[in-house]
Amino acid sequence: MLLFIAIGQGLRASGAYDIMVVGTIILGAAIAVLNVLTPSLVRRSFPTHVALVTALYTFTMSSGATIAAFVSIPIRNAADGDWRWSLGVWAVFAAIAFVCWLPMLRYRHVGAAPAPVARISLWKNVEAWWLALFFGCQSLMFYTGTAWVAKVFIDHGISEAEAATLLTLFNVFGIPAAFGAPLIYSRIANKKLAMLVLHIPLIIAIPGFVFATTELPYVWAVCMGLGQGSMISIALTLVGMRGADPQTSARLSGMAQSVGYLFAAIGPVLFGALHDLLGDWQVALYFLFVVVAVQLCAAMRAGSSAKIGAD
Repeated sequence: MLLFIAIGQGLRASGAYDIMVVGTIILGAAIAVLNVLTPSLVRRSFPTHVALVTALYTFTMSSGATIAAFVSIPIRNAADGDWRWSLGVWAVFAAIAFVCWLPMLRYRHVGAAPAPVARISLWKNVEAWWLALFFGCQSLMFYTGTAWVAKVFIDHGISEAEAATLLTLFNVFGIPAAFGAPLIYSRIANKKLAMLVLHIPLIIAIPGFVFATTELPYVWAVCMGLGQGSMISIALTLVGMRGADPQTSARLSGMAQSVGYLFAAIGPVLFGALHDLLGDWQVALYFLFVVVAVQLCAAMRAGSSAKIGAD
């Protein structure tokens, strides 16, 4: 998959529209496969350190995405305005990752043969659905926030420059939160309490963002960043921890991320449509309030220590 990412990104840097479309399809498919398989790989290779390893890889993903967004424009400017360099440079990093992974092919995971079990569809499993709902809500909140937070602040009278700063804070504070959340979750024995603790930044931010948008905008932006950064890493941690075995974790990852990214695709569109239909942001903001409430309820069930697919 790393090789496909390098190829896809290289094609995107060609500048030819048809080739860019093909490259985008290859790139997107490869990333989707890796997203689904990584929690299972973590569960198989680090069964006693799922939270720590998930914290590390979500931290590196968040950091990489932030760095890429930060340096892409300077790379384009250094290349005399040729935007293809801003895409092509990341193909090089994917190729380096592919080469670094090659020595791992010498090592084959050998473990006890799993006991034969009846494979019940996770789509019929209530606990799997709670986890998928949690994954969906946090995905919706993150992508809706990324798409619309700055615009909401601007329409409430905040300058474009300050709104850009607030959006940056939203993204930057998600990075340490993505690392710390799985560690906090793993150290609190009462998982419902752990979920409540990790939701505190969102419990502070969302009502403030909805009802007092311009009163303490930096507090709302930072707390939203902390909350959403925590949620993505916790969602991935739960996928790795709650599957009865690595194979179930892979299937659970596929289900949760299918639902999650469906919600992620719908959320920003619905949020914008509510604004366009009603002429202001208030009902759309109430929508976020409801989603966070549903997310918290789903998190309380999704955070159970019971293994999914164990029976």
